[in-house]
Amino acid sequence: GPQTMPQPLKHSIMEQATSSSSSHHASSASSNTSNTTYSRMYNWWKQNAAVLVLNFGSLCTLTGFVRSDVLELRAFSMTGSLSSVAYFVLTAPTRYAPILWSSLFATVNGVKIYQILYERNAKVILSGREEEIFV
Repeated sequence: GPQTMPQPLKHSIMEQATSSSSSHHASSASSNTSNTTYSRMYNWWKQNAAVLVLNFGSLCTLTGFVRSDVLELRAFSMTGSLSSVAYFVLTAPTRYAPILWSSLFATVNGVKIYQILYERNAKVILSGREEEIFV
């Protein structure tokens, strides 16, 4: 499908802050500029939220791949999959196949995380001979 790219702000926040502080307008004009800045920021976040969520998930997945602990790998991978689900839900048209696949990956990772935690907290009872061999 078509790629979704983040939309740049028309004017950077720093440019607006500099221009509003250097000019000697009335306080109402300054307040209006401030409201316009927040309005532009809000609109930018609203337009780019899905892409930001997808990038966050991709970074989580990448982080998981470089971890040596399998629990961390699965946790980051599950976060990445859930972020992909959020992305596909937030973008139009809703694509059900990627939502289902990402949900399946997140579910498998969640089950495996549960098994790892259960295994790490399980009690192991060894006989004297088994303990002697183990140590």
